Amino acid sequence: MGGVISDNLGRSSGLLKAVAAGGSNIQTFTSSGTWTKPSSGSLIQIECWGGGGSGGSSLGSEQPGGGGGGGAYAVFYVLASAAGSTESVTIGAGGASQTGNGNGNAGGNTTFGSHTTIYGGGGGNRSNGGSGGGGILGAGQTASDGIAGVGGLSRNGTAAAIAAVGENAGGAGGSANDAVGGRGGFGGGGGGGGKFNETPTAGGASMFGGGGGGGSRDGSGTGAGAGGTSTFGGAGGAGGASGGANGVAGTAPAGGGGGGGAAGDSGAGGDGKMIVTTF
Repeated sequence: MGGVISDNLGRSSGLLKAVAAGGSNIQTFTSSGTWTKPSSGSLIQIECWGGGGSGGSSLGSEQPGGGGGGGAYAVFYVLASAAGSTESVTIGAGGASQTGNGNGNAGGNTTFGSHTTIYGGGGGNRSNGGSGGGGILGAGQTASDGIAGVGGLSRNGTAAAIAAVGENAGGAGGSANDAVGGRGGFGGGGGGGGKFNETPTAGGASMFGGGGGGGSRDGSGTGAGAGGTSTFGGAGGAGGASGGANGVAGTAPAGGGGGGGAAGDSGAGGDGKMIVTTF
């Protein structure tokens, strides 16, 4: 990633000490556009969230959908001299709602020129599975039938365990038999598993990334999996509470959408976001 000198709160180089005490220029993006370099400043801080994945949906009366994974978060620092006079900003779109029989759609990636890429969450499964949250260096995977999707890879190359908190990893999705979607620190929370003839499971929480979407219920009962929470990102949407009930959309930035109740539409994922501050 060209020009990046530090990431995740500046820990790798201590260059936050070099930030001038004067004013700053802040440009916020909730949709794709162009960043323009201000006339003064020496250090650029780039905060960004990927898009949340949407939940899964099924036409079958006994097939609840899993929740979508939350998008990842990261903060990078780039020398102003390494950036162009303008840089293209792409905001990852939330995964679109699934209105038929199929897995949810992954959230899009958020990029700042060629300097940074932050990944979106995976789509929820159409039948019982959850999905992974987006990791810093890898996207959350969409789940297969009844099996949890893997969270995005962390910076040390390992995946987050289902119930573990990975600082840079996306939480793993809840499967048909798991309690909740995995949690994430900077990665998004995993989606909750939809369940047949049982109470669906909740989406995983995250500190900075988006919360995972909740799992949905089949057509033979009621009750929805709650969306995962996030302190600094968007919340995941709840799953459909009964057969035919629609899942709730995740909120921006980066929240995963809830799974659709059997034969119901899934919730869309929340869009990403970027805040660029020049000091």
